[in-house]
Amino acid sequence: MCFYLRKSIVFLLIIFIFVTLKIYANKEEERTLKKTLILCLHDIDGEGKYSITKEEFIKILDLLKNDYQVLSLEDFYLSKKNKKNNKPAVILTFDDGFTSVFDTIIPLLREYNYGATFFIYLNRYDDTSSFYKKLTLLEDKFEIGSHTLSHDNAISYWETDISKFYKEIYLSKKKLEYLTKRDVVSFAWPYGKYTKDMYEYVKKAGYKIQVSTDYGLAENSLKEIIIKRLTVQQPEPVEQVKGFLKYYSKKKGAEKDGS
Repeated sequence: MCFYLRKSIVFLLIIFIFVTLKIYANKEEERTLKKTLILCLHDIDGEGKYSITKEEFIKILDLLKNDYQVLSLEDFYLSKKNKKNNKPAVILTFDDGFTSVFDTIIPLLREYNYGATFFIYLNRYDDTSSFYKKLTLLEDKFEIGSHTLSHDNAISYWETDISKFYKEIYLSKKKLEYLTKRDVVSFAWPYGKYTKDMYEYVKKAGYKIQVSTDYGLAENSLKEIIIKRLTVQQPEPVEQVKGFLKYYSKKKGAEKDGS
């Protein structure tokens, strides 16, 4: 009888410890920020409103230097790296895979010791392009994500050509993984266009993170099925980022106050 009693007490004690740790973990999670800032950039010293100058890019990097940890989507959402840093995160993403990725962006990010995610659409370059070879040599802090094969608006062919949709989503992942010799877990919707049904297909293709260009701060977890980003563009991109950071700071203050 005493044996079974001791066994029951030990069992109840284990349950008590487990529940206590679970409650503590949930409280710790509640203390962390619920929102984070993801910037969507494109080209440096190129053409069009989504291209910024090298000088503007450096000023933006300087804005982040002291008060933020700057990292990729994968490192923020899927690893524990951001948990070791008390600074709020800013996630840098670069769409389309312009040549400025290696001419300007990567060298500057290395200088600042920042991480980032690069979304590539594969039809921009031939399979034998040195661009893909260079991607294989990048450090782990630089994540490679898919931006489909063609960069066409997926909604335009979603209902009329499902085989094209499958190729754009699934084959872009497999091909990019083959060319870069690394896992591809993040996906950016071209032009930020998507539907909930389309999200489910992309999830089934093996992507763990999906981002749009929906305006706003992103959820600090993957509960938000399509993650929001704030696009940096002309005119005055530096002032624009200052505004984003001010809004982010205000939101962090409100969360800490419990409002």
